[in-house]
Amino acid sequence: MSKKSIYFILALSFSITWIWAAIDPLHYADWVLENILVFLFIVFIVLTGRMFEFSLLSYVLMIIYRSDNYHTKRDTPDTLDYEKMAKVVEGVFRMLTQ
Repeated sequence: MSKKSIYFILALSFSITWIWAAIDPLHYADWVLENILVFLFIVFIVLTGRMFEFSLLSYVLMIIYRSDNYHTKRDTPDTLDYEKMAKVVEGVFRMLTQ
């Protein structure tokens, strides 16, 4: 499978997830504000993609690391996996400080 095909699949899966999250967000104003940042980030990636190229793994992780309950009525503190979040933060911290 070519790199271009993988990028297309990632963009398609992100678009489907984004549309699904837009259907009935818990707090619409928060959803809009956060997604303005998402669109700015996408524009940044498109404009600087050749200058600061991310690895394919980076793109995959950006797409798949989301909570299933994100901005739905089930998005409550008791549905968050705090241990998983702590491990991710610790891993990123270790990676950045090595």
